[in-house]
Amino acid sequence: MSAHRKPQACDFFVGKDVLMTAPGEPLLTLDEAYRATYHFINQYYQREPIVPFMLMLQSMTAWAENGNPRETSDPATWDDWMLSVRAARASEKLPEMMPPRET
Repeated sequence: MSAHRKPQACDFFVGKDVLMTAPGEPLLTLDEAYRATYHFINQYYQREPIVPFMLMLQSMTAWAENGNPRETSDPATWDDWMLSVRAARASEKLPEMMPPRET
């Protein structure tokens, strides 16, 4: 639970530190949430077929056909995903948009 917000009457806990704010809201496993993110980015790619979306989708794809989604074509992708999961659980706020890194 974030230190930024006190629990309210409508809140309830699931497990040690996972807070759901709406009764009946579905819980996702890490793999389901990963696939949901893939679908979300793919929707954008269908509307805006630009190279960064395509590259992100390719890096998120399993290395082998019908393979383990945690073994991605870019080996760092799953670890990056887990860093994002930890960051999301550590704060209720979205991160600020940062300017692109210079290459």
